[in-house]
Amino acid sequence: MAQEIYELSKGLDRIKIKIDEMKKNAILPLIVGVAGGSGSGKTTKVAKQIKERFPGSKILSMDDYFFGGIFIDGNGHRNWDDPRAIDFDLLCEHLIRLKQGLVVQKPVYSFGKSERDGYEKFEPADIIILEGLFAFYDTVEKLLNLKIFVETSIHGSLVRRILRDVGRTGQTEKDIFTQYVNTVYPMYKMHVETTRAKADIVIINQYFPEIETDKCESREIQIKVALKKNLSRQKLDELGFFKMGIVSQEDIYYAASSWKDCHFEELMRVRIENGRYFLAYKGPLGGNLLRIKPKIEFEVEPYLKNALEILGYKKILTLHKEREIWLGGGIELVVDDIKDRGIFIELRTSNPDGEEEIKDCLKKIGVEDKIITKKSYLELFSG
Repeated sequence: MAQEIYELSKGLDRIKIKIDEMKKNAILPLIVGVAGGSGSGKTTKVAKQIKERFPGSKILSMDDYFFGGIFIDGNGHRNWDDPRAIDFDLLCEHLIRLKQGLVVQKPVYSFGKSERDGYEKFEPADIIILEGLFAFYDTVEKLLNLKIFVETSIHGSLVRRILRDVGRTGQTEKDIFTQYVNTVYPMYKMHVETTRAKADIVIINQYFPEIETDKCESREIQIKVALKKNLSRQKLDELGFFKMGIVSQEDIYYAASSWKDCHFEELMRVRIENGRYFLAYKGPLGGNLLRIKPKIEFEVEPYLKNALEILGYKKILTLHKEREIWLGGGIELVVDDIKDRGIFIELRTSNPDGEEEIKDCLKKIGVEDKIITKKSYLELFSG
């Protein structure tokens, strides 16, 4: 049977047709395998949607069959994205029993504790949806009636994982990124992507930043202005601003391979400052006069300075600048002297409703509203 490839919505419709056909001719229960990389949407966008279309069906997550941190540490490979981290013997035993219409005692895995947190009854159903990275693993594949592979871009996978796992696993953004580069991505290329060819149906689940970054709790809220005349530091002193210091920064901007042409809805940047490296992701633009963007920023280890290129991102712009930082009245004001590009100021606030406050500050320091830009440095200077 030829492999079928669909975008998400059409793919879900096709899956329903296939399962309906199989229910007429196959011995129940049916086991539907949903595989794919981390952050592909195999759970939320596919497995749960199949369940909605077939009331009474059940999802069996391979995550519950992790051996746990103690076992992994004891075997010298702290890697949850390696097939050896999964108890396939118990999983296959349970799938066989469920096919026979028998109840099993399914383990319950706690990501917070990194160990099994007891067991619970799992009863058979006409349709059992097995979802997980290794749903097409050799010993499991032969038990599946339908195989679905969910695919997304590496960029979508990475950002979804950061947005998801900070709350789910208790990891920091830095921990998640480091783990993604060191283990998740190479394990995906080695053990998961290679199983795509086994799928009956491939679902392309695109990343939509304008929707999915709603989950991002942090927002960059600012106004950017290109200066046409020197900014008076004395005036800033008079207005109650206090100079915090000056730093040298090198900003390197990257584009994901999945982005088309000049794509500015999202931004990936590595900043080098005083020998330290910071990774920033910014999502789609919002706000009126204020420039409001979902933002994730965290420090990474120096050895990861080229990590985005390892993941397939392309370096598209490098800027060098001297940045003065001033604070006053709940507003952060920075003066960026960008080499060969000019001088800009940014006024930042934590208040998304602070537009009037910033406009008033601009007026006091002698900057006109009409020269404000909502463009990022990437938009202003690339191409």
